[in-house]
Amino acid sequence: MAHCILNQNAKVIGFSRYPAAQRDVVDMLLDAGFGLVQMPCPETYAAGINRWWQTVEQYRSPGFQRTFRRLARHVVDQAEDYLHHGYLVVLVGIDGSPSCGVHITSSNPKWGGCPHVDPDSGAFPEGEGAFIAAVQAEAQRRGLGRIPAVGSPADLPSAEVDNEGVRRFLLSLANPSS
Repeated sequence: MAHCILNQNAKVIGFSRYPAAQRDVVDMLLDAGFGLVQMPCPETYAAGINRWWQTVEQYRSPGFQRTFRRLARHVVDQAEDYLHHGYLVVLVGIDGSPSCGVHITSSNPKWGGCPHVDPDSGAFPEGEGAFIAAVQAEAQRRGLGRIPAVGSPADLPSAEVDNEGVRRFLLSLANPSS
């Protein structure tokens, strides 16, 4: 799961919606019978806690991509071991995130320089964040195929976060007949 689901302190300052962890998603995973493995936060790893927000275009730069690929290898090492031992592995990301978005990322090809404009002025198109893309590419490179993935909409600019889609996705995997 995305690092910030268990540790909101990894979020860009001012972007966390929860005081510590995204407890509703954690509870959903546990209730559906999943164990929890926290992925590294690629943004904190590459740019630190005191960073400002970025878009997927900035994280597609060669330096960030090299870092994200290195971290993705470690994530897929764990996933591969679990898969080879018969476990179901699922990626849980954060839709709207430029790095950990699963179905929706943040994008603004014109973004650059000091972030003096409203971060919500960018678009949130369909697509993967840069780190989730690196993890999926590494899994495919190893012949594991795409890892089933879902994103909590916690980084989308809405008043409330509705994780009903996450719950339905997890239950469908845990109980394929339902």
